[in-house]
Amino acid sequence: MTAVFASSPSGGPTLSNATAITDADGRATFSGLAINGVPGNYTLRFESAPLGSVTSGTITLSVGPLAALAILTQPESPAVNGRSWRTILSCGSGTRLATTWPAPRSR
Repeated sequence: MTAVFASSPSGGPTLSNATAITDADGRATFSGLAINGVPGNYTLRFESAPLGSVTSGTITLSVGPLAALAILTQPESPAVNGRSWRTILSCGSGTRLATTWPAPRSR
């Protein structure tokens, strides 16, 4: 038995551990089945060649609380008038956000 996306938001989500182990009585067990993708609504289809398929109810994936935030690349110091800088932030789960800040302006 395998699990595949029946519906999902755009953005290339992936399923981990999507193949089940079936015991002698025919019960399928997924160990560590996980969705990795953008927040939104998903449905999964479970397929088995001799049995056909069945589709899950809606699974809503949401963003959890922020565990940590760190600046990985500091802007140059001192800031140069008219030059923008790029900073990379880490959200603690391996997610990185590269941000380009506008150039400072003298007053």
